[in-house]
Amino acid sequence: MKRILEDTNTLLASIVGTIGGLIWAIKTSWDYEPVILLSVSVIGLLSFLGIKIFVENVRPIVEVELNQTGSNDSPMMMAPGISPQNNEGYYLSEEDGIYHYEFEHQYDLVIRNNSINNAYNVNIYVEDKYFLKFQNYTSSLEPLMINKPKVIKVKYEFGENMTQQQSLDELSVKFNDQLKKTNFIIEYQDENRKTYFTQFNAPKTNQILKKNPKFDKSKYRLIS
Repeated sequence: MKRILEDTNTLLASIVGTIGGLIWAIKTSWDYEPVILLSVSVIGLLSFLGIKIFVENVRPIVEVELNQTGSNDSPMMMAPGISPQNNEGYYLSEEDGIYHYEFEHQYDLVIRNNSINNAYNVNIYVEDKYFLKFQNYTSSLEPLMINKPKVIKVKYEFGENMTQQQSLDELSVKFNDQLKKTNFIIEYQDENRKTYFTQFNAPKTNQILKKNPKFDKSKYRLIS
């Protein structure tokens, strides 16, 4: 229906019908036939203008959230030259000693369409940092529809030297500063192939951009 009303021929027919119907109605002292023509033409013209003004300007809005699904760490490992040792050179386990820990956090990267229009050719770019691993990918050719989000499984892996208590504290942090500062850029189009962008930072910060951010794609990975 929308495409029919937007058709140029429909617009021209509505204009001609409105003008012609008005002239005809005046000449016939508003007989019912020209009034019907005039009414139908005016409704068609108003519908066309309404779609152009209100519907066509409604852009798809793609937003993202990162939800933690699990976390674990490795057993305490000795950090050469850093962890405490006795006089014979054997490593010791001390409460305030510095040791090496490896951490792994699991997340769901949820991509949603929070609008009434489908989003097409959805591409997700993330800063090319080694500590993020994506377990699955989605097809950019599949439209992103309302109430049908896409989910990408993510692993965030890193290692640090710290005390035992610090390792427990780190394990309880869902989103550390390193992860929060990692930028995601989502590029997508409407049905007319006009391109839009959203910038995302964990866990739920979305900035709907009004223009192309012109980011350096050589410093980003395409993950969908």
